Amino acid sequence: MTIQKLLPVEPRGPLDATRRFLTQVWERTGLDGMFIPAWAEGEDDPRPALLHAPAQLARADPYAPLMVLNTAPHVAALASDHSNQRLAAVLRPCELRSLRELARRQGLDLSRLLLISPDCLATFPHEDFDWRVQHAAFIERITDEALHFAAQGGILPSRLRPSCQACDHPYPADADIHIGVLGMETNLHLILEFRDADLVHQLGWQEAPDPSADLLARRARVLEKLGEWRQRSRAYAESHLEGDEASMQGLVRHLRTCENCRSWISQACPFFAAVWETAAFGERMAELESGWLLACGGCGMCDHACPEGYPLSTVIGHLARRIGSTAF
Repeated sequence: MTIQKLLPVEPRGPLDATRRFLTQVWERTGLDGMFIPAWAEGEDDPRPALLHAPAQLARADPYAPLMVLNTAPHVAALASDHSNQRLAAVLRPCELRSLRELARRQGLDLSRLLLISPDCLATFPHEDFDWRVQHAAFIERITDEALHFAAQGGILPSRLRPSCQACDHPYPADADIHIGVLGMETNLHLILEFRDADLVHQLGWQEAPDPSADLLARRARVLEKLGEWRQRSRAYAESHLEGDEASMQGLVRHLRTCENCRSWISQACPFFAAVWETAAFGERMAELESGWLLACGGCGMCDHACPEGYPLSTVIGHLARRIGSTAF
């Protein structure tokens, strides 16, 4: 049974409070490293990195509204290659869903990996994010703005990546530690959800205040409204699919002929390349569905500007849900 506690934020804001909490997690669990998005010196976007000392968390930013890749394969490799070390990984909910599925398929033991996942405040297209960085007073201002709007469900939805506009599960289901920000007055406090009492005790959070029933009800209302809006957004996008775009056969036909999309998704998706060559050209649609689409965690990294204007991420998301995926 999970246990919820309040993380006080004042006086330096939610990002600083999160960094201080993660430092405490690192020190009290004896971590050897933490994989987390972080700002690198001289760079204008946060990149996932394996940090090796708690002091490096001063540049960590798990809320930045930019996603450059689905890091699930990288975290899976870390878990495999560093099985004798105690590591933590801070992942978006869609990345965590992908990691769980990769671990299941590869027979990978994640028990030594501490999995931490904050609510996802959604992400901008890369060019939009870059523009905001160039016009920001300081580089973390974009994250501060995203956290400011968390109380009402996040930033204006129409500005987000298409996949984020369609995601109605921006929170994790099975993290060891879940950091809740959506529906919260993030200048006051965040919600921490721990997997069990043992972890609470290990981290020394037994005496921390519990969230009130009113606060939890407010958060639930915000999540419900956010889910409803995104479902409508998704339905609108899917209503504009033409002809056989919404069919598995149409998707496979497009990927056979469009080298641009095929190359892009081979690099972006953790599951596509492993099944495409053997299944697609043998007309084994069931293999493609089970080996690829049913594994989809909804990260939307497949979204890109197809030269033929094909709505790749919309079609993939539509088919993943239609054939029975419950991942997102």
